[in-house]
Amino acid sequence: MPYRKALAIVFIAVFLAVLSGCSSLNGQQTDRSESRASSTTESAQPLTICDEPAWKALYVAELEKHIGSLSPKFNICDLDGDGVPELLISDDDYHALGGEIYTVNDGALCDLGDYGSWGEFQYDPINKYIWSGCTGQGESYTTVYMLENGKMIEIVSFYDNMGAAVDTSSLEFKVNGKPVTKDIYQAELAMYGFSDYESPFVQKYDITESEISQVMDEY
Repeated sequence: MPYRKALAIVFIAVFLAVLSGCSSLNGQQTDRSESRASSTTESAQPLTICDEPAWKALYVAELEKHIGSLSPKFNICDLDGDGVPELLISDDDYHALGGEIYTVNDGALCDLGDYGSWGEFQYDPINKYIWSGCTGQGESYTTVYMLENGKMIEIVSFYDNMGAAVDTSSLEFKVNGKPVTKDIYQAELAMYGFSDYESPFVQKYDITESEISQVMDEY
């Protein structure tokens, strides 16, 4: 009997030790779970971002490069209606110079090229047409573009020599490089609503520190 009693006491002691170990282990697991949940909650907090649109910093940096040009002008306008305006710059107003168009692609400034002449081109805000034309020695060259997905897409081109022809027999009219009659030529021109274009368009604001700041703040 004494032997059995001693054995029972040992068994109870071992059982209580096992229970204590399990309780301690469960406590450690609970602490780890709570720590992990706390860490996940912290990492899920939204990142703080700047409210200032990224395009503004890019455009201001580019405009500052043009301060001090002969007669620099600029404008900003959403040419394609995607919610982000394009930057338009004219460094001067001589015949061979058009207006430069800049846009933002993948967070970087992209120069789309030079359009028009005399530092200017026209824009139809209703149809989003960009009218790039020049005239020299009586000949007129005009191309209509649209900005789509960050690229300038040619819509139609026109040519006439009305200022150079010595008589009606030498008159030339072309649409997309193909000869047409004067009536067809003028009808095609009318389709693209030249009278609706804004002018001056590129040369709207002076490129000065104060003008740049005011225009960007108001946009």
